[in-house]
Amino acid sequence: MRLGAIDQEHTDAVIAHMMRDPSQPSAIIASDNLVGRQVFRSLRSLGLSVPNDVSLISYFNPDWTTVTSPPVTVVDQPVYDMGPIAAERLIARIEGSNEPVRTINVSTALISKGSVGKPG
Repeated sequence: MRLGAIDQEHTDAVIAHMMRDPSQPSAIIASDNLVGRQVFRSLRSLGLSVPNDVSLISYFNPDWTTVTSPPVTVVDQPVYDMGPIAAERLIARIEGSNEPVRTINVSTALISKGSVGKPG
């Protein structure tokens, strides 16, 4: 896990460091679609091919993932369903709810679009 992809410049530095490492990754899973786009750009700026040099998966399913070459594989999340659930839980906590912490599962789907290759 790598942190620090707060903007394109920082993402470029994180990805360059990862890809110089002797144990460089064969795949990168970006934490969200904004970081995914930055990672895609970083890999391209290093002259790396997705998925030939490194596979890429991102979260959510924004339009940009369909117009890249190759299109980026995503884990689609129901973010518009997750928002109200999170807001309700937060408001209950703010209002003093003593309800115990609980896990709420939401359905996701892997949408393969071409950015995942065979492990090298």
